[in-house]
Amino acid sequence: ALRLAQAGADVAVTDLARPTPALDIAGVGVGDDPAELERTAELVRRLGRRSHAAAVDVSNADSVHDGVESVTAALGPVTILVNNAGTAVGAGAFEESADADWELSWKVNVLGTVRMSRAVLPGMKAAGVGSIVNIASTLGVAALPMYGSYTVTKHAVVGLTRLMSQKLAPFGVRTSAVAPGHIGTELVHADVGD
Repeated sequence: ALRLAQAGADVAVTDLARPTPALDIAGVGVGDDPAELERTAELVRRLGRRSHAAAVDVSNADSVHDGVESVTAALGPVTILVNNAGTAVGAGAFEESADADWELSWKVNVLGTVRMSRAVLPGMKAAGVGSIVNIASTLGVAALPMYGSYTVTKHAVVGLTRLMSQKLAPFGVRTSAVAPGHIGTELVHADVGD
């Protein structure tokens, strides 16, 4: 968010902004602090850019619709979308992973990316310009045995990105994926340790 603001963009920051125990890993809450969401928006404002904080649950179609409407009302049409929501719920032995974990991984990592992209596309197409950046993972092009649903869904994000780039290029919308490895966040430290 801050890098986009430094580059001259007005920035909407979104997150769950509510406790979601199903997404917790090793006792670390995910996206559960509305104050942090607003704090990030304020940091963007301090850089001289407009910002809007919105609670959005990408696993819920109504929440995505309402969130994008809120952002558009506050800042205008979205021209850059970073699909950064993700979950590693379901990490563990393949044969022991619960169906509910696979379903949640799919809803957040893949369907959330689809929903957010679809929600902003009308504005991008109307403007004839846009950029969608999907956060995949090194596990979207490789595999680790203890990350079954995460690996499969991040592979799906890579495939989705390829599809979207072909479908959306004629409308002036670029689509790309970034495949980072482990980033030393609180959540990663709780999941894999230091």
